[in-house]
Amino acid sequence: VCQQHSRSCGLRRGVRMVLSNEQDTKPAKEAITFAPVVSSPPATHSADGRPLFHTGTAAVKGDPVEPSGLMDNILTVVFQIGGHFLWANDNAQLAVGHIGDLIGDKPLFMPLYKYFRQFGGVYKLSFAPVPQATFYVLSDPLAVKQVLSLRPADFDKGLLAEILKPILGKGLIPADQETWKKRRPVIQPGFHKAWLNRMTTTFSDCSEVMMTSLDGSVAAGEIVNMEEKFNSVSLDIIGKAVFNYDFGSVTTESPVIKAAYACLKEAEHRSTFLLPYWNVPVLGQGPSSIVPRQREFAGHLRVLNEKLEEMITLARSFKNEEDLEALTARDYSNIKDPSLLRFLVDLRGGDCDDKQLRDDLMTMLVAGHETTGSLLTWTAFELAQHPEEMRKVQEEIDRVLGTGADRRQPTLDDIRNLSYTRLALAEGLRLYPQPPILLR
Repeated sequence: VCQQHSRSCGLRRGVRMVLSNEQDTKPAKEAITFAPVVSSPPATHSADGRPLFHTGTAAVKGDPVEPSGLMDNILTVVFQIGGHFLWANDNAQLAVGHIGDLIGDKPLFMPLYKYFRQFGGVYKLSFAPVPQATFYVLSDPLAVKQVLSLRPADFDKGLLAEILKPILGKGLIPADQETWKKRRPVIQPGFHKAWLNRMTTTFSDCSEVMMTSLDGSVAAGEIVNMEEKFNSVSLDIIGKAVFNYDFGSVTTESPVIKAAYACLKEAEHRSTFLLPYWNVPVLGQGPSSIVPRQREFAGHLRVLNEKLEEMITLARSFKNEEDLEALTARDYSNIKDPSLLRFLVDLRGGDCDDKQLRDDLMTMLVAGHETTGSLLTWTAFELAQHPEEMRKVQEEIDRVLGTGADRRQPTLDDIRNLSYTRLALAEGLRLYPQPPILLR
C-alpha cells in the first residue's frame, strides 16, 4: 500500500495505491510505506539439488490450494499418462501438478511459476494422453532465444492464433507469417519521428486528466486502485493516438475497457480449458449460446467491434491519400487528426479491407492498453518498496523537466534523456513480463 508518490510515477502525494489485500489505513506523512508480507524464505534448490531462479517480490502470493475431489484426482492421473509413459524419452522434466491448478479463472502464469520453481527453466505439462495436449514450458533464456529469435520459422503460433482469432483476427500478434510480413511494413512507418513528437503532448494531456482525478481522490481521502487508473489512462492514450477518439475512461466507467478486459479473460479461459466447446454451434458460439460466459463474451466482442467499425468508417469518409514521404512531412503539431488510423487510411499502397484494418487496430486496443497498464502498476509497486530508487526517478524527472512553475511538458528528446526512468521500467518489464506467457 503505497502512501506517498509523486508525478514521476503518475501518483500524487497522499494517494494510496492498493495492490495488496493488506491495507494500511494510517495517514501518510513523509515516508513511503508498504504493506508487510509474511512469507517463508523461498527455496534455493530443488529436491534433486538443481538451483532455482527467482524473480519479483515476495509480496506476490498464490491462492491456497483448494481441497480436491475424487474426479479431480482421477483426471490429474489421466492427464499425466502421456507425459509419463507415451513420450517419456525426451529428457524433459515432467511437471506433476494438480488439474485444479490449470482449470478455472486463476491466471495461468501462477501455477506455471510454481512448477518453474520446482522443475526449472524447461519442463513439460501433459493435459491428456495425446501428443497435441503436451506442452513444453520454457523460461530458460537460451531455450527461449532458440524459439523466438534463432528458429522462429520452426515454431508456428498454433494454439495462440486459434485462441485469439475471434478477438484479434489476423492482427500482428496472432497473424501467420505471410500476413505478418505484409502488414508490419505498412504499420511500422506510422511510428515516425514527427508523429512521436506529437504524441508526447497527447501522453501529457491524458496524464493530466488522471492527475486531476487523483487530486480529487486525495481531497476525499479515498483509496485508489492504481491498476484501474493505469489501465484507464493507457486506454485513453491509445484512443487518442491510434483512433483520435476520447474514451474518457479515467473519469467515467468505460464499456470499452470493460469489454477489452473481459475478452482477454476469455482468451485465458480458452487456453486452459480441456475441450473447445466454444466451437460447437449453440453450445458455445454467439449471443444465443446456452453457456452464459459465451453469451457475455459475444456481447463484449460486439461492443469492441461496433466501436472500431464506427471509427474506421469515420476515418475513411475523410480519406486523403498520399505517399509515405508526404505523410511523414505533415505538420503533426497542428493537424486536426494525427492518429495512426488516419495514417493507415491515407497511406497510398498500404490499403487493406476493413476486416484487416479492424484486426490491426483491435490488436493495439486490446493488447496495448492492458500490457502498458500492468507494466506501470508493477513498476510503481516495486518503486514503492524501494524508496531510494523512487527518489532517483523523481530527481531525474525534476532535473530534466524542471520543478514548480518551471515544470514543462516533456518532448521526445526529454523522454530520451530520462535514462534512469527507462531503466526502472525495463526492470519492471523484466520482473513482470507483459504478457507473462507466449504460445508457440
